Amino acid sequence: LISYSGKRILVVEQALPSIPISMQKKLDVDVVVLNGNSKIYINKLARVVDFSQAVFSTNVPRWRTKYWKKDCETLGVSYWDVAEKGAYLSYL
Repeated sequence: LISYSGKRILVVEQALPSIPISMQKKLDVDVVVLNGNSKIYINKLARVVDFSQAVFSTNVPRWRTKYWKKDCETLGVSYWDVAEKGAYLSYL
């Protein structure tokens, strides 16, 4: 978790450990950066992390970003695919 100038960024590089669904409060972040070829499921991530933007790094296989994009659209989460659109910029 990175916090800078009031922005909270969570970098996820591997599948999350099993977390009880009955968590009282989700982790609140602005952006989730998904990195690597890990078995991350956006819908499971959204159960424990409250986020409005997902960023897919360039080392994520195209077939995986295809699934993540569909999941984000279903959940109403915007996303940025660095392999398609280039660097993700956020003004602080």
